[in-house]
Amino acid sequence: MCGNCGGTLGCRKCPEGHCSPLTSNQCVECGSQDLTVGVPCLNLRPLVLVLLGFIIWKLVPVLLASLNLGERLNHLYWFFLNEVLSRAILYALVALIISWFLGPRAFAAVQNFWVGALRLFLDAVIAVGRWVLDMVVKFLLRGPTGGEK
Repeated sequence: MCGNCGGTLGCRKCPEGHCSPLTSNQCVECGSQDLTVGVPCLNLRPLVLVLLGFIIWKLVPVLLASLNLGERLNHLYWFFLNEVLSRAILYALVALIISWFLGPRAFAAVQNFWVGALRLFLDAVIAVGRWVLDMVVKFLLRGPTGGEK
């Protein structure tokens, strides 16, 4: 609870100390209408995702070069990064900005769509990653001569 303004972070509290959602007008447990001013929390998830994306963006070329998997995978990675991922991020940002002007229902619908799309995308990335890992393991087990003696 803020000592200056009396607000609570992430919820509204009644005199009994029960937490209620920020949008509520009365306590969900005791029904008291004497609630503190609620202040939304700062969400650090987007910052963490951007930081993780940046680390992967810098780490993948180094791993591809160190494994000597050839120019094809490196070219595929840069094509994916420049063409697919950058456009998806741009479309997501435009959709979120437009939905902010259309109200909370539109924002929730757009957010749900992009969460579903992100889950589908991550499933595809995991499948491709497993395939690449399988190819690397087969290459390492077979050796540079193709398994022949």
